[in-house]
Amino acid sequence: MSSLDSDLSTIRMVQPITPNEVAAGNSSENVRDSVRKSMEEMTNRFPQLVGLFEKDAGVSEGYTVGQHTEMVLGQFKKYFSEEDLPDTNLDLEDLEKAVILHDSGKGLAVESGEGKLAQHKYTIPILREILPQLGFSESKLELCCELV
Repeated sequence: MSSLDSDLSTIRMVQPITPNEVAAGNSSENVRDSVRKSMEEMTNRFPQLVGLFEKDAGVSEGYTVGQHTEMVLGQFKKYFSEEDLPDTNLDLEDLEKAVILHDSGKGLAVESGEGKLAQHKYTIPILREILPQLGFSESKLELCCELV
């Protein structure tokens, strides 16, 4: 088995934190609290995100964009918050901000009738508006746009 196959097998075994676990505290309390704090800090600074996070994510489970974001951010914090990152110009704090914003335009894509797969068309302008205000250089911004 190659190293990549092994990594993929490990990733498949990771169970996601669901919105109910985040809300009920069944996940690590530190992770849950950290997720809520990070989301709150971002929405306090950028109130326009509140409405975007309340939108339907267009998934059969009925999650909102905010619930989806909490799950993804929970996974990021749970599994990568103490990991050494590959050599990029993004640190953990940068990646956390990118994770919070990664699907911020998904609800707009769903509402437009284009569907959730068109979310990049809506998310990238949001990244371009917000990330420079968070101190992201042009190269960091471009990398984040590529990641979403």
